[in-house]
Amino acid sequence: FSTAGRYSQVYVSTLTKHLDETLALLKEKLFNPAFTQEDFDRMKERVVQGLQQQAKTPSSLARRARDLVLFGEENRVSLPDEGTLQTVQNITLEDVKTFYVNYYSPDKASIVVVGNLLKKDMVNTLDFIGQWKGNTYEFADYSDFPKYEENQIFLVDSPEAVQSVVFIVDRSLPFDATGDHFKSRLMNFPLGGAFNSRINLNLREDKGYTYGANSGFVGGKTLGWFEASTDLTAANTGEGIAEILKEINRYRTEGVTEEEIAFMRNAFTLSDALEFETPTSKARFLRQLLSYGLDKGYREEQLAIINNIDKKTMDTLAKQYLNLDKMQIIVVGDKAKILPQLNALSMPIIELSVESNTRETLN
Repeated sequence: FSTAGRYSQVYVSTLTKHLDETLALLKEKLFNPAFTQEDFDRMKERVVQGLQQQAKTPSSLARRARDLVLFGEENRVSLPDEGTLQTVQNITLEDVKTFYVNYYSPDKASIVVVGNLLKKDMVNTLDFIGQWKGNTYEFADYSDFPKYEENQIFLVDSPEAVQSVVFIVDRSLPFDATGDHFKSRLMNFPLGGAFNSRINLNLREDKGYTYGANSGFVGGKTLGWFEASTDLTAANTGEGIAEILKEINRYRTEGVTEEEIAFMRNAFTLSDALEFETPTSKARFLRQLLSYGLDKGYREEQLAIINNIDKKTMDTLAKQYLNLDKMQIIVVGDKAKILPQLNALSMPIIELSVESNTRETLN
């Protein structure tokens, strides 16, 4: 049993000869969860300890700041999946039991099965699912998201950090399989989606500011964003940010090369070769079809797009979706070391505390 983002998931893997016994355990856990106070207290303490450790980790602070900047403090999507210290400490066992009653329901559930049983045999084996009862439910819509009219730097102080964690972000398209989101992923590949992409070659191979830098379009069912990210040496934080922005601007202005398009095509087609070899990968594919309402032949359409997308299309996508003037910069690092460098970038700087979500304008 697990949960992340918008989904709760029950994953079962077993030898076919033990399927009946395994599903009996599933039936017990799904329909009659124990929810003991002892288990709850132990799990809660484990989560709290993990969150306390994350609060000291620059990469965790940066992801938290990124979500606050993208979606605002009033939206549930700006909260991490694992919660915050405040929210977790407030949760009781009764809250968990209430959540189970309200949301562990067949109302929006689907089942994906991959195995070596005939369909009729598997349907008969899963017949007990028909006993599952539960409420219908809806979620409230998102609150308004923050709007930005200029580049800003959001600084989270991490005293004595030897590196600075950097995200450069802008809200963008939600997931689609064959539309502009998918095509923008292809467009981004030469910019920041591969080891020998422009951003990584510049910051790692040429300048030596980082061990790795990348960019990409991230899309879910209803939300999406663009992000470029890297861990920069503290001494080169300002220069590294300037170089990423320069590469994005050059890519928008000059466009992609034919050699980069050929490399993208080769990389994307080769990466699919073994993608559906295992039962788990097949199940993941089927789950994606259900979640997004996709046609089972969408991969062939994607392949046609990969093989036929041209420079004009990719250049147009870069100009449309690499909104350089709207990108917000999140930096987690030692304020004393990096603030003068950030000031040199001539952008408003806002010091952000992710724990209390307080903000202070520094210039």
